[in-house]
Amino acid sequence: MEPNPSGGITMVELCALENGVRHVVVEGARAPRQHASYQVFLGLDAPVGSQDELPEGAFKLMSYGGGTPAPAPSITAYLGAASASFPEVDASFVNADSTYCFDIHDGSETAPAYFVLWLEGVNGADCADRATLTMDAAIARKLDWIGAVDKSKKSYFYQAAGVEAAPLVTLFDEPVLTVEEITAWLPDVCTTTIAPNEDGFTSAELCEVAGAVRHVVVEDVIAPGGHTAIQVWIGVDEAPMPGASVEAGVFRAQAYGGALPPPYEVSPDFGVQVGEASAALSALDPSFVRAISTFCFDVHDGAESTPAYFVMWIHGENGADCFDRTTLTLETAVDRDLENLPAIDKSKKSAFYLSKPIETTPVVTLRNTPAVDTSDILAALAP
Repeated sequence: MEPNPSGGITMVELCALENGVRHVVVEGARAPRQHASYQVFLGLDAPVGSQDELPEGAFKLMSYGGGTPAPAPSITAYLGAASASFPEVDASFVNADSTYCFDIHDGSETAPAYFVLWLEGVNGADCADRATLTMDAAIARKLDWIGAVDKSKKSYFYQAAGVEAAPLVTLFDEPVLTVEEITAWLPDVCTTTIAPNEDGFTSAELCEVAGAVRHVVVEDVIAPGGHTAIQVWIGVDEAPMPGASVEAGVFRAQAYGGALPPPYEVSPDFGVQVGEASAALSALDPSFVRAISTFCFDVHDGAESTPAYFVMWIHGENGADCFDRTTLTLETAVDRDLENLPAIDKSKKSAFYLSKPIETTPVVTLRNTPAVDTSDILAALAP
């Protein structure tokens, strides 16, 4: 495509594909460090402004050239009102004629619109050779968006005013990577080390596993007196802020340290919620949270007619070892709830929240398989 001859912005409608766009190659694009950008839009009825919020079902990849001396160049992907930045990516390629390509899967109400981006010449990626476009070769990935891209609508390419590049944009109706290849790349287990904020609360997204989170290990945490709360969230759109409510389909486990000393003492507590429903945990002594501890739990998915079974262990109690799954049984659990929790939306993100600074560096490990099999739980529930 040619830049606008009058020097203004360029907004070009791209060719249409009968089955929708699932792979895009952009060649020879650039945006100088003059706060300029170029952008690829999918799923629009008509052009929108370069800084307008996208309607539901629309996708945009923005390559921003940065300024002089700052800010640095960047790339940002958008799906409707949601956005994803990739600060770990060296985006200086945006300032020079470059070639990149990306997959964008359809997505749905329950499936991610997987986004995978490759840069020509980096990690062996060659946008003209699909065999080189692997998950490991990608420079950026967004794998946890839930929502559909409306591929029945139009696609556009935007280029900022004054940019003289004449990029070539090629659209394909088949992605390079299948859903199976993407999900197989995700690990069965992953670990996130939390760096507590020294001045206030800490809120962090956790790593992703293939499929749903069904087992969590929380290492080296303490909730001393002072109303300290430690929370693990599953099924959220983003890491929670203070006072976040537990919405329908969202899971939260909270260890609360209470308050010391008398006469202002408040007892510690450990609670589990999914939406408005709470787990019945009468056997658990929550005072463990006032010392440096490690605990772990299973949380099954649940369904319309099946509860989200919750089983919890404290490392070192009842013979339970959170790092040896053979020791994690219904008999060694400190408590469980097999009746009260509704289904959890595990297609979304997991997160960790800490209300105040603590003396330790917590580590959170996620697995996609529970320690206790569903069959063992059903046997325990049998009359």
